[in-house]
Amino acid sequence: MQVIRDAAGCPPPQPGCAVTIGDMTFDWEPQTPAGVDVTMSGRGTDMRLEQTDRVGADERKAARRERRRPGGES
Repeated sequence: MQVIRDAAGCPPPQPGCAVTIGDMTFDWEPQTPAGVDVTMSGRGTDMRLEQTDRVGADERKAARRERRRPGGES
């Protein structure tokens, strides 16, 4: 990969740069930081894609019921 970047005249990627693979865009972070043990994962897997900050349907419905309850916060 480095040879391809050198031949194309591209600067090396910096941590935090946006990377798009297919329809997923994420901030690139080095996988092997110096001096830090790295947990290896299987080929084709990435824990960053497994993480989600989405609120589940049950939690959204409970919050909506609470907002609509008489005497609740406005």
